[in-house]
Amino acid sequence: MALPEATHSITFPLRAHVSSIVVKLGQEVKQGQTLLVVEDLGIIELQQNYLTTLSDWQFAQQELDRQKEMGVNNATCKHNEQQAQSNFDRLNAMLRSIKEQLSMIGINTNGLTANSIRNSVTISAPMNGVITVLNVSKGAFVESNEQLIELIDTKKTETHVQVFQNDLASIRINDKTVATVNGVDLQGK
Repeated sequence: MALPEATHSITFPLRAHVSSIVVKLGQEVKQGQTLLVVEDLGIIELQQNYLTTLSDWQFAQQELDRQKEMGVNNATCKHNEQQAQSNFDRLNAMLRSIKEQLSMIGINTNGLTANSIRNSVTISAPMNGVITVLNVSKGAFVESNEQLIELIDTKKTETHVQVFQNDLASIRINDKTVATVNGVDLQGK
């Protein structure tokens, strides 16, 4: 049985189409190993929104700098500077939000360009473990935050053994035990 901290449920924050599954139920996986690939138009749109907002943000930053230079002693320019600051702040918040959304689905914005937009995302194992739940099939659409895969860290598990009442007299606390699970001997007390 897995301890609560040993179980990891893998979800995807967008509705998507499962284009590839590269693991099987019961398979042992390593951290960073590809589990499956999902694709959707929403992935493309999110990258497009990021790049568009980045372009607007860069322009707003230049406009703000220009208004600050012009508005040293001019009240009209101060008003324009305040508008430029407001626009820059709004775009800064939008850019940060979209960047975080892309990060959540596994897309790094460093080096993201119009030529590097992609329609799919690879979902990788967040830790070493064994796949205990596989709720997806190739070609299926999965909903936002639906459990796709569950992993268990086998180093954080307990083996519970049922002891019959007749055997209690021959067992002492801290006696050594051996339990065989899937051909592996597990030693304990």
